[in-house]
Amino acid sequence: MKNDGDTPDYNGIRCRILKLRAKRGLTQEKFAEATGLTSRGLSAIETGTKNPGGITWFRIAKNLGVSLDSLVFGDC
Repeated sequence: MKNDGDTPDYNGIRCRILKLRAKRGLTQEKFAEATGLTSRGLSAIETGTKNPGGITWFRIAKNLGVSLDSLVFGDC
């Protein structure tokens, strides 16, 4: 889903996280560990029950090998 560029599309972000994590063959547990999150915390982000702060988005993007801009505003 494309965004207007002004506000984050959290459903799109979650979709991109899931796609990129799967593409890299990372389990939720391994990816959570790499980003400094718990598996439960990452699960909450991926299911939409939690929207983390900026530094967490940055760590997620970095560990997925994409820019923060691509993670937040890219296509899913």
